[in-house]
Amino acid sequence: QTDRIDVLRGPQGTLYGINAEGGIIRMYSKNPMNYQGTDLRMGIATGLCSNVEVAHYHRPSDNFAFSTAVFYNGQRGFFYNTNLDQRADKSNEAGGKIRLMWLPVDQLTFDFTADYQYVNQDGFPYGEYNNETHQFSDPSTTILNSYRRQMVTTGLNISYNMQDLLLSSVTSYQYIDDKMTMDQDYLPADYMRLEQMQKMNAVSQELTLRSTGNTSWHHTSGLFFSQKWLRTRGPVYFGDDMNKSILSYLGMPAAIAKLMTLTDNSVPGTFHTPQSNFGIYHESNISLTDQLRLTLGLRYDHQHVKIDYDTEAHFRLACDAQMMGRPVKFDSRYVSQFLSSTSEDYDQLLPKFALSYQFNSYGNVYAVVSKGFRAGGYNLQMFSDIFQTEQRSLGAKMAALMKGDMTVEHTEADYDNVNSTNSYKPEESWNYEAGLHLNLFGGRLHADLAAFYMRIQNQQLSVLAGNYGYGRMMVNAGRSASSGIELSLRGSAFDDRLTWSA
Repeated sequence: QTDRIDVLRGPQGTLYGINAEGGIIRMYSKNPMNYQGTDLRMGIATGLCSNVEVAHYHRPSDNFAFSTAVFYNGQRGFFYNTNLDQRADKSNEAGGKIRLMWLPVDQLTFDFTADYQYVNQDGFPYGEYNNETHQFSDPSTTILNSYRRQMVTTGLNISYNMQDLLLSSVTSYQYIDDKMTMDQDYLPADYMRLEQMQKMNAVSQELTLRSTGNTSWHHTSGLFFSQKWLRTRGPVYFGDDMNKSILSYLGMPAAIAKLMTLTDNSVPGTFHTPQSNFGIYHESNISLTDQLRLTLGLRYDHQHVKIDYDTEAHFRLACDAQMMGRPVKFDSRYVSQFLSSTSEDYDQLLPKFALSYQFNSYGNVYAVVSKGFRAGGYNLQMFSDIFQTEQRSLGAKMAALMKGDMTVEHTEADYDNVNSTNSYKPEESWNYEAGLHLNLFGGRLHADLAAFYMRIQNQQLSVLAGNYGYGRMMVNAGRSASSGIELSLRGSAFDDRLTWSA
């Protein structure tokens, strides 16, 4: 169970690196060294939603403690698939967690956590929206959309306290095995469906040295490394209704197209997208005076991303009929394949500057300038769109396909175009923020006021892929900005028996 949650706003890239551009949320589970007992939580709600969680915290000796927990969440669902005559959003999720803490000596702590989760749920119960009646139709897909995932996460935190310094080592490993099935047109007709199966292994290692105690100079330095291996298989299948539509645009008269059959039409593919990340960082908090504090931080991050792809489009075009008094019979196979690899390297410097002035016990005023970034990567679903563009441009080549099998040969220029299209750049941002924190009326009222402006370069946007929208892809915008003001108030009254916030 959760002990506390910290929300850090704005780019936190100096200390936390990649993908901490908008801030981070730190969640702390209960520490069995400080909390013992057995907790039980149960709930039930409409849609037959139910959950149960059992957690036990035990400290058998002064230098050893452990906790174990198991949980289950499930629901029968709220949406009904009218085409399949069954529920469209059933869900089951279960898992368990164990935590072991050992203090062989006062200065040394070992903290090990292992977590397993299993999810099996129906998903994407989308229905058509009627602009006139302002009502949503029930889902009516050809297949039942679903998502299944197994996930194992382990972590070992070793810390050594050296009076004024704390040395920490955090090692983690994560394994994910999942499968998503989606009817991409969300219609009762059989147009297209996607299967996406992923297996991921990821390891990370971080070493951190930070100061402790009440000194005028607080500092944190660290090294970080991570490696992720991800294999994705994502075949797209085109159904009978889509095949009938494709025949109408392959460059043949409608009367001839009706005599032909298109089968075995799919876009299978296997993609390996390993990523590695290395970072080195330092941040200092220096007390210039009793009230004025300066923060200086800098991080260097190197990211290497790669894609190995083996994907193709294929279909069979057949005919056994009479055309203009003559028999026409053929059964031809069309194949177009892309097999290659490409990689990119990105380097980032992430500085941070901040000033804070403390008004004794009344609060402080601050100003922060920081840089953040979000990792780049590769689009996988856009290959289906590339192949469909090729097929729509067959035109005069249809005569050759009617005479025998056809294999499309791709040039170096074709591969250059694919490699430049399927990648997207890291997103970079500069964040400027100023604000104040006030404690008023003897601590009974807390006020936070902040104004911010963020300038973003290469902002990552999710759009429909290419010409025909078979799936989604990430693209980079040229420039964008975000600005705003935030005010929050919280307080207490009647000897802290009443608390409020706004």
